[in-house]
Amino acid sequence: MAILAVFHNDYTQIGVYSKVIRYVLNPEKAKYTGSVNIYREDELDAIAEQMIEMTIAYGVLGGQLLRHFSLSFDTLKTEAWVTPEIAYQIGNLICQKILYRHQVVFGVHIDAEHVHIHFVVNAVDYQGNKFIDKQSTYKQLAKDIKRLPVQTDAGNSRIYCDLVYRNNPTYTNETADKSR
Repeated sequence: MAILAVFHNDYTQIGVYSKVIRYVLNPEKAKYTGSVNIYREDELDAIAEQMIEMTIAYGVLGGQLLRHFSLSFDTLKTEAWVTPEIAYQIGNLICQKILYRHQVVFGVHIDAEHVHIHFVVNAVDYQGNKFIDKQSTYKQLAKDIKRLPVQTDAGNSRIYCDLVYRNNPTYTNETADKSR
């Protein structure tokens, strides 16, 4: 079963955009990367600048500036069908079908025993609404992910996922600085 992990770290400072984006898109960890509502996605600083500009344009500088979560797959057992390529397809589906109102970047990480996708979502959408950071929002996200039709060699599959909350013990400012 897939795990949707929500990372509750201190994402209240403008500099956090660049740090978390660098971590998620780090080529040493991410085999594939993607985005929605981002241009110049190959320039990490440009991605951060775009998200900052959106936040400033809507005057939403207080509180958490971004959302960071991951979707991990048990690729050794129950979800062996989730290859990095399938995970990339899933990341794109989540961006295009669920998070399409936001600026989002994601990276398919293969640096662990299991394939997982990290997402960075700008907390402000294109209508100036803030991504509500509460359990019901993430429960709905998990439900929406379960409804996505994923194309595999064997036909369509569904993703079954549980929801967990955590502070990411592996993500620190040092980790982000090393991924530059």
